[in-house]
Amino acid sequence: MAKRMKTGRRAFDADRVRAAGLAELYRRAQSSSDGCHCLNPEDEPQLQIIADVTDLDPLLDALERFAQHGTFELLDNFESFLMRIEMSDLRSAGMTYEEAIVKLAEDHHTSPSTITRRVRRTVKT
Repeated sequence: MAKRMKTGRRAFDADRVRAAGLAELYRRAQSSSDGCHCLNPEDEPQLQIIADVTDLDPLLDALERFAQHGTFELLDNFESFLMRIEMSDLRSAGMTYEEAIVKLAEDHHTSPSTITRRVRRTVKT
């Protein structure tokens, strides 16, 4: 019987979720006809998060930070980014905006108002 190879320490579950979110976003962009996927099309253009398969810099920056620090925790607003992906999935599944907010609040053990602030950013004048 072959001896099992040791793999050492593995990434935390939270980092695995973050990596999966990044991969999912770029896979969606890859499968779209124009090679782009907007995560929050309802927001103003300057606040939209767009994955473009011709511009991999955001993905590579995240991977470089992970390689350097061993975590995705240091990425700014990454939790909000993942919540926007979840929100997009829930809305695509047929939920209303309000229903999706309540579902995310339950899933993340936080208030609906906090979820609303995280998934929908607007410019204050």
